[in-house]
Amino acid sequence: VPPRPTLHCQIKAGPVSLSAQVVDISMDGIGAIVYDLSIQLEPGARFEAVRIMHPQRDPVVADLEVRHVTRISLREGGYANRAGCRFIGAPKDIEDLIRLFVTELGGVAPGNP
Repeated sequence: VPPRPTLHCQIKAGPVSLSAQVVDISMDGIGAIVYDLSIQLEPGARFEAVRIMHPQRDPVVADLEVRHVTRISLREGGYANRAGCRFIGAPKDIEDLIRLFVTELGGVAPGNP
């Protein structure tokens, strides 16, 4: 994963808005989002109209369900929460967003040898 992932997501949970780094993504969901320890997400929580953003394209809007949450150590010191989420339904344009993410990792995008 690049030192500063370029994918971010914005989640609205009632009056609270959460901004998180996306560090892993697939067609099934966001393998991990990293966010502040002060925010508590619980497995099973569902969020509608989550905006997944990349600086080179329009946001992709998707519904997510939190599957698991764990506390992690950050490279620069300190801690954060990491949550794995699955997509509810099939978000439009997610495959293009995944290709951009994989390209930035220096890998090969799915379906392209």
